[in-house]
Parts: sequence; C-alpha cells; structure tokens
Amino acid sequence: MRLHACLHQIAPDCEARVTYTDNSHTMVSYRRSGRRIELRLHHMFQDAPEDVLEAIARNSIQRLTLDTRRRFNSLIRSYIHRNKDKIKPSTRNNGQHLTYGTVGRVYDLAKLGAQVNSDYFSDQVDVDITWSRRPNKRFMGTWRQASNGGRNLITINRLLDDERVPPCYLQYLVYHEMLHEVVPDEKRNGHTIKHSRRYREMERQFTRYQDAVEWAKHNVERLYRSQVRRRSVI
Repeated sequence: MRLHACLHQIAPDCEARVTYTDNSHTMVSYRRSGRRIELRLHHMFQDAPEDVLEAIARNSIQRLTLDTRRRFNSLIRSYIHRNKDKIKPSTRNNGQHLTYGTVGRVYDLAKLGAQVNSDYFSDQVDVDITWSRRPNKRFMGTWRQASNGGRNLITINRLLDDERVPPCYLQYLVYHEMLHEVVPDEKRNGHTIKHSRRYREMERQFTRYQDAVEWAKHNVERLYRSQVRRRSVI
C-alpha cells in the first residue's frame, strides 16, 4: 500500500499494479503501457523505507537525468545489499549457481574492462561484465540495463575468447558497450535510438577504431565457422 501511495503521489492518474515475488535474479522490474504500470518486486521491499520506495516509483514513472537515475539506483542497490540474505540463490536443474564469469581460456574480461575503463572513462563506469554462456553468431556484445537497481551488465560473445582475436578488437567491443553507460538513448518519433549521432561520434574516438572494425569485417564469420567445425568433432 505504501508503494501504491508513492506512485499515485507522483502520477495521480496512473493505474498501478504491484506484485511481490521470491525471484532470485530480478529484484525490481516494471512495465508501462499508457497510464498503466505493473511492478514486480522481491518481497524484501515490503519493509523498505520511504526513500527506497520513492526511488523505485520515480525510476518507473518519470524520465530522469542520468545522474538522478544513478543516485536512485545506488539507493536501491544499497538496500538490496543490506537484505541479500533474503534472496534465495538461483539454480538450474543440476543445482549449479548461475554464473558465467570473466575469466576465459585466453582473455580475462575483468582485466580488459578495467583497462578500457581507465583509459577512456577515468574509471567512472560502474558496470558488470561477463562472457556469454556459449558462442553465437549474431551478437558480439550486448549491454543490458538492470531493472533491479543493480549494476548494468555487459556480455561479450564467448566466440571471441580465442587466441586468433586481437586484443584491440575486444577492447573496442568493451568500449562500444561501455559507451551506453555515458551516452543515454534518444527518443525520436516514438522510437528508441541506442546508437545516436553523438554515440557514433564518441565510438570513433576509440584509438584503434578502424583496425577493430576491419578485423571484424574480415574475420568474425571465419572464426565462427572454424569453432562450429571444432565443436562438431568433440
């Protein structure tokens, strides 16, 4: 009821539906459609203080500046951290915890990401990074915005954990995804533009931009075919 009151105080005409879950991965998520908004929250938020509830409400309803959203996310993240004992660990059928990790056979994404963060962003980017669960042909990297007040996530295609991949291409890919942390999406004619003109201009500031693009153009398809053949033999 307290969250409902907070939502209606911010947007009096909204039609809110709040569901509390025992989800072990997503702590907060929301979906908007016109005046309707549906929120799903971990049950820990039933006892959350007013400032945390306000942060959730404003994040889900209002268009906020990047700094304001980061401040609210930090508040929510701190509350989740203080109540992490209430979160049941996520498992698959074999009982293994869901984790992919940064250390690959050839490259360590944590070290690589830290270097890119230092060289280009003055260590200001606060984001998680991981290899994908398995190689794929379609996406070399993705950036996913957290809906639970946690840190956003960069996932790099495990296909690229290969000695034939030059470090400059992986560095470029991580830089490309980290840019989403500092260049907000643009709204245009009802569409979301993730790679705006400003984004593309900043992307070209990567020191070896042209080398990385050229390498991908001539080698990614070949790399994928060779790994498919290799896996089919095993």
